[in-house]
Amino acid sequence: MSQSTDNARTAFQEQLDWTMDEETLALDLPRERPGPVVVRNRIVLDGKGCTLWSRSGPVLSVTSEKVVLKNLRLEYTADGTDEGPNAGLALLAEGPELKLEGVTVRGAVKGLAAEDGEWRYPHQLNLGALAFGMDHTIRIRVVVPVACQLTSEISGLSIEPRTLAPGVHEVRLEIEQMMRDTLVCGTIGIKTKLLRREFVVNAHILAPAVGLPEPSREQDRIVWQPTDWERFAPKLPPSATVPKPVEVKSEPIASKPVVEPVSVPLAPADRKLRKVQGPHLGGLFASPPVEEPKKTAVEAPKAELPPDEEATPSSKPMKSVFRPKASGLFQPSAPATEAPPIVEQDAVPPSSDPAAPPKKIKFKPIGGMPGWVAPPKSSDPPAAPPA
Repeated sequence: MSQSTDNARTAFQEQLDWTMDEETLALDLPRERPGPVVVRNRIVLDGKGCTLWSRSGPVLSVTSEKVVLKNLRLEYTADGTDEGPNAGLALLAEGPELKLEGVTVRGAVKGLAAEDGEWRYPHQLNLGALAFGMDHTIRIRVVVPVACQLTSEISGLSIEPRTLAPGVHEVRLEIEQMMRDTLVCGTIGIKTKLLRREFVVNAHILAPAVGLPEPSREQDRIVWQPTDWERFAPKLPPSATVPKPVEVKSEPIASKPVVEPVSVPLAPADRKLRKVQGPHLGGLFASPPVEEPKKTAVEAPKAELPPDEEATPSSKPMKSVFRPKASGLFQPSAPATEAPPIVEQDAVPPSSDPAAPPKKIKFKPIGGMPGWVAPPKSSDPPAAPPA
């Protein structure tokens, strides 16, 4: 440590010692101040964004009770070159009831149960030249002793996963496609319940050029891991290990049954075809023969005339004989019955010879027909009797 740096550290330690209990010491400008220093009084130290650094630990020691630290950065800058029980310590809390508000540390913390443990993360991540016109994905391996959350303060850079449980993790950083000749520079925060940690990321987006190294196009490459990674590698969670491929046994596929087409017999030429509508079948198929009802010929009843026993001249007077009217001509004939009796009627004597005896005329009515004959005309002479 140079003389000027030692003088600055001594002056700052005197400021802390001259601040009485319950008083607040607010630093004037957000600048860097050398350490290490010790807080021995119950005060409020408001750093206003100042950085307190040292190459030996601890950077800041708190021995008094009820001390409040606000808006302050504590950085251990030796990077493992220091030796001793306090090597790598950024904060040593020996007094009870220490309150922290907006404090960022780089290094280990001792005396706080919620922050004890080994931290392994990069303090600066230099990615170099990245190829223009594409997205980039990189991976880092970190070790965290307590649960924490990751936050990106770089536009276009995302983190997965963002929440880490205590243990070993592989974190993926994704850089989206950016314009040519873009400088990527910013911080990624690691926030716990009491403190905040961070590391810087640098990259340069370039197009291929003659005389310059080819920009990186490799994806999912691991760009950082602890030097003592072998100590923590067996503790990787199952999700970080590559699962073995599952062997898939192929089995012969059973041959599909052959469906023989169903032959539909053609209908004979004398059969009629009808259309059958179904859910899957359509078209014309032969319909079963339909038996038509047999037609029975009904013969009309014949009118039988009686044999001509005696010729009846048309000039003789006749009387009409009425029977019940037939219902039709083509109805089945009534069952055979006995022949109706022959009715003898007296002929009407002619007017010229009233003394002539009447002659008997035989008349047989026709079955089913109205019986009538034309009456004789009065002017016709009576027919002579046969010899």
